Amino acid sequence: MMAARRKGGGASRRLDAHRYSATANDVVGTGTGEAHGNAFRWEYTVALQPGNPLSHVRLKQWMYLQDDGRIVLNRGTIRKFGLQVAQVSEVLRREFSPDNPPVRFTLGAEGFPT
Repeated sequence: MMAARRKGGGASRRLDAHRYSATANDVVGTGTGEAHGNAFRWEYTVALQPGNPLSHVRLKQWMYLQDDGRIVLNRGTIRKFGLQVAQVSEVLRREFSPDNPPVRFTLGAEGFPT
């Protein structure tokens, strides 16, 4: 299937119409993602201190592309030993220009809207 290199190391790959996998320098093993409509979910384990398995935390991110194509709502949770230790909500806004048109509800090979 399609693969893309990520800035800073790692790669993402589209596995089928809805599923993705990805690697990154600080990710333990392979992260998994799934896309349906305007929603995308990533799950992965991060090594906060490489080489120390006790420093690993599990992240789950839900991203929702809004109808205007320029705003993504991101909701993330962080777990350690199965217990939720943090959560984050953020709004990601894309600025438009003639060379940077609005995003539509199509997910690209990297698992991000194109």
